[in-house]
Amino acid sequence: MATPSATTAEITLYDVIDPLWGISAVSIRQQIKAIPATVKTIRVRINSPGGSIFDGTAIFNQLRSHPARKIVTVDGLAASIASVVAMAGDEIEMGEGAYMMIHDPLGYVRGAADDMRDMGDLLDKMKGQLVGIYARRTGRDAAEIDAMMGDETWFTATEAVDAGFADRTVPGLALAASFDASRFRFVNCPPILKGKDMSNKTDTTKPATVAELKAALGSDCPSDFLINALERELTVAEAQSEFISHLKATAKKQPKIGIAPIPSNGYGSEDGDPIAVWNAILHGYAREGIKEGKAMSRAVREHPQEHREYILAWNRSHGRRSADLPARYPGE
Repeated sequence: MATPSATTAEITLYDVIDPLWGISAVSIRQQIKAIPATVKTIRVRINSPGGSIFDGTAIFNQLRSHPARKIVTVDGLAASIASVVAMAGDEIEMGEGAYMMIHDPLGYVRGAADDMRDMGDLLDKMKGQLVGIYARRTGRDAAEIDAMMGDETWFTATEAVDAGFADRTVPGLALAASFDASRFRFVNCPPILKGKDMSNKTDTTKPATVAELKAALGSDCPSDFLINALERELTVAEAQSEFISHLKATAKKQPKIGIAPIPSNGYGSEDGDPIAVWNAILHGYAREGIKEGKAMSRAVREHPQEHREYILAWNRSHGRRSADLPARYPGE
């Protein structure tokens, strides 16, 4: 937290929202408790891909209950539960080139059929709560919000304002984010967030150059789209927005091609990486048009051994052993 002035304090959420690996509700609570009573305005700056729904919801409620006026600025990315935290603002700003994303809550469970059904019921309840938060902030119908979440909807800064998720855009970098959002397996992730350099200083008020468009849209962008964008003198932000719409439209026309093949050695790479094979399985479901939550459940059911190997490899890579894990995860 920035050192508060007599009447203003700042809280920064520039990480994953997670009680173990990132920003936790406890850490935010400590920052809020340290704010002097003289502070009348809290500025909250967000650049986060989301994370734990419980910690994120707790942070939202902590901010909402504080008597100071909250001004939220999305500097780069407010995705998933981080977008819910943003809704705590009395005023919400989107930096130029920033993104906001809403989607259905996800959960992982291991157990019998009743455990699976219980998790499904819990996720439905969670979604109902989140729909209410978005609907109250935007003034939109709950059914419309429900559909947006189901489609994993990404908003540019301007689109977020138009949809009621933010109040205004503010000048800034073309993109201030620092996350490779593709590693979170979002379905409709904009190309610019897939491992690109997020620190460019492109002037977003001028027509984009070829180099700027290639950097912003990635190698997947077809040449005819680039030529069209140049001829129409689109800005980077305008081109990004249209390219996202283009990808969504073309994705719906793609045939279902099934799960990506698994090499005969049972792994996803020559050095035997179970994380790679698990990602390949999930990618295969995604190419079928199956949403992430359903894809994960189906993959766990249809590929239990690969799932186990993935969990063990992931925990080893993060320095965790089975004794540190919740009971719902398989042990070593």
